[in-house]
Amino acid sequence: MVKSTLSSPAKFEGTTTFSLPATHTYRYVISLDNGKLRIALEDSDSKKQWCTKELELDNYVDASNAIPDARAADYAECFHELLSTSLKGAKTPPRALRKAKDDRLQLEFYVKVQVLMKSKVVTYTFNLEPISVERIDVLEAKLRDLQQEVKSLQAEAAGRNSMQQEMQASISELRAEMKSQCATANAPGVFLARATSQLGAEGLLLWRCEGLKVVDGVLHDLNPGIYQVNITVDFENETTGTAHMQMNKGTQLVCYTCGFRQLSLASIIHVQKCDQLSVQVNGNVLTGYMTLALLAKLTV
Repeated sequence: MVKSTLSSPAKFEGTTTFSLPATHTYRYVISLDNGKLRIALEDSDSKKQWCTKELELDNYVDASNAIPDARAADYAECFHELLSTSLKGAKTPPRALRKAKDDRLQLEFYVKVQVLMKSKVVTYTFNLEPISVERIDVLEAKLRDLQQEVKSLQAEAAGRNSMQQEMQASISELRAEMKSQCATANAPGVFLARATSQLGAEGLLLWRCEGLKVVDGVLHDLNPGIYQVNITVDFENETTGTAHMQMNKGTQLVCYTCGFRQLSLASIIHVQKCDQLSVQVNGNVLTGYMTLALLAKLTV
């Protein structure tokens, strides 16, 4: 065992359990003063308390469990580590708590030590006597638990605030990207449309776009020419969505189906004078985006 550098007096506190699943949680205090060890337990639910007497080293260490060169401070630190260690995944629990007569408790620690190239498990046993707890002490203990719970909730709130700040940063980035795309859309022959709702049973996307005439989701008065069309649709949940891009509410140009929360389709289309363009989507749409870029003008 590595010797502790702690000087007397020493004190360790924490919470522990003695079974999986945990039926009771105990708060423990290990104190060492003038070489005398004292261990106290408190039931977190009932607030009952138990405590050992002030123990000299030879009260809990003998020839069967002595560790060479270990001091009282080393044992106290070891017992603290054994109480704070999680029981999950442990083949052999490092601690046990048993009920004895007259509401007493017996606490045991199991330590694996190496002696003469061989390992063995040694046991340390402590008898804990019940302590008479006044009502004011119970109230103080409950207040202490509430204060600890408040600290935990405050830590969780701080984590949520951090998450909220990250979301705000993401929103700012999206807004900047949207602004950049809008700037691109203002270039000659390039248009950016956005839709957040649908029309009727057909599910026509209701586009909004500056520079284009849109009536009930249908694009009118496009200049004749060859266009590159890119469309992205986000759904409210994972679904089998289908998108149809059609000309003049009849001629289907592109159809695409996906089983995810987003689908994309792209096409190069030939637009003549008076042609009308629309997009029909099956599924509950969250947001839709369309980029319409004029590649070549046509002489009418």
